[in-house]
Amino acid sequence: MKVDRIDYRRLPGQSPLLLSYLYDFDRVSDFYPALPQSSETVLRRLHRVQENPRFSRKLLLDLLRPFNESIGCSGATFENLRKLEDSATVAILAGQQVGLFGGPSYSAYKAVTAIGLARSLAEIGVTAVPVFWMASDDSDFDEVRSTQFTGENGWVETIDYPDLREFKEQMAGTVRLDNLAPCLERVAAITRPDQRPRLLDDLLGASYREGRTFRQAFAHWLSQLFGEYGLILFDPLLEGYRAELGGLFEEVIRQREGLLETLSKRNEQLEARGFPVQVNPDPAETFLFVVDGERRYKLEYRNGQFIEKGRSSHRYTDKELISRLQSGEIQLGPNVLLRPIVQDHLFPTLMTVGGPSEVAYYSQITALSSYWDLEMVVYPRVGFTVVDPKSQRLMKKYDLNTLEILNLEPDLLAERLLRQVDSAETLSGFDSLRENLGEQLAVLRGRLENADPTVAAMLDNASRKISYQVDKVSRRYVTNQVLKEGDLKRHLDYLLGHLRPSGALQERSLNFNALMSLSGEDMISSLIDSVKLESPGHRIILL
Repeated sequence: MKVDRIDYRRLPGQSPLLLSYLYDFDRVSDFYPALPQSSETVLRRLHRVQENPRFSRKLLLDLLRPFNESIGCSGATFENLRKLEDSATVAILAGQQVGLFGGPSYSAYKAVTAIGLARSLAEIGVTAVPVFWMASDDSDFDEVRSTQFTGENGWVETIDYPDLREFKEQMAGTVRLDNLAPCLERVAAITRPDQRPRLLDDLLGASYREGRTFRQAFAHWLSQLFGEYGLILFDPLLEGYRAELGGLFEEVIRQREGLLETLSKRNEQLEARGFPVQVNPDPAETFLFVVDGERRYKLEYRNGQFIEKGRSSHRYTDKELISRLQSGEIQLGPNVLLRPIVQDHLFPTLMTVGGPSEVAYYSQITALSSYWDLEMVVYPRVGFTVVDPKSQRLMKKYDLNTLEILNLEPDLLAERLLRQVDSAETLSGFDSLRENLGEQLAVLRGRLENADPTVAAMLDNASRKISYQVDKVSRRYVTNQVLKEGDLKRHLDYLLGHLRPSGALQERSLNFNALMSLSGEDMISSLIDSVKLESPGHRIILL
């Protein structure tokens, strides 16, 4: 297994905030603390975290131990829980929604990054434990009930778990897996016969079982994959910790207007620098949800009252809401911007692992965190593209590399393949035609500019139309030849389906279990070993 490191600037469609954060920090230094990557900067950050405990470690461990034990965690996880008893130990936090069969691959890569960072920190004498926050309290069930697999033909197929919820407010993690068999049968039908035993029995069958909830199955899956590396799991639906966060939630209720004003100012700053804004706050925003059993209701502020969206008869003044919170009559949870602040209250967080969108969110979150004197650091998740042996053989055949497949549009990629077969001469003819036309039109344009500028302008317009038509004919020829060349069409479908499924990076689409079923037992270990504190970025894994 070979690992090549590349930086995010060489990948398509990356967040401008992520790129500036990593490669042009001065442009975003007003929005983020610097990423600790040297021993000196890590130790400075470490001391700040150690000197400002915000939550009882004993209470935290009283939550973590029985939960991790209930999902069959390993001895390595228990050892990390023991380490967490020490006030010198810090956490590397990652998290994601509890997706079907683990969801897209980047869910696993967040865990990989957290584990790898903890190992890298150990090399400079820092004791850190990896923690995964399962966002089981998220209400967007559509976001977690689907996942994608690629068949041998390269076609990407989506597996959907049916939405049979009676209430849309039901939190995704509490949905029961009572209709799992059709999903597993579809996975079996899509994937290669040699993949199925490991995929269905070892990777999925041990965790995704009828009767479990999404959160239970996801927890077992994570523990099965990463338990031997000491990954600690946290479920926000655990009982016994929300009351201890009452002071934080009270501050949010009292400071709602100030928080909104602070967020609006930060958004103006971001837009002035040319960056997109992830969240534009509504005047009714409260940053809070009401958690009631298996349901979650967004809390809005309208006409001087806090109102639960979806059951408007539940409304409170700020004093009534705080009183109910203090008495335990009501439980509150954070929205997407407040959640990292809650996480950093619960855990002694050295860094939080985040994907490109989360790095962008942090440009706003750091404005709000000042209310609690929190310095919040996000470490960009390490990304991976796993290249299976067949893809490697095809790339060699057509003189391609992985980055070209990730960056070229499908029609240009098809043309690259055609240039390696009998169509090369015809495509070279199109190249010559474009070159000769360009040269002749440029000469004629120079002559006309002096003789008749109006006609020269007409020629410019005609040149664009000629170029457009030549390109159109060339594209049509490529399309027709690809369809005619059966093997070439299959090879193109295979490469795109496995390395750039649905036109996106593999990690954003394909299910991690499918990639694991193609690899040897050392794949996870190799991924973790590739994570280094000083080198965030993307990795290309050649199996």
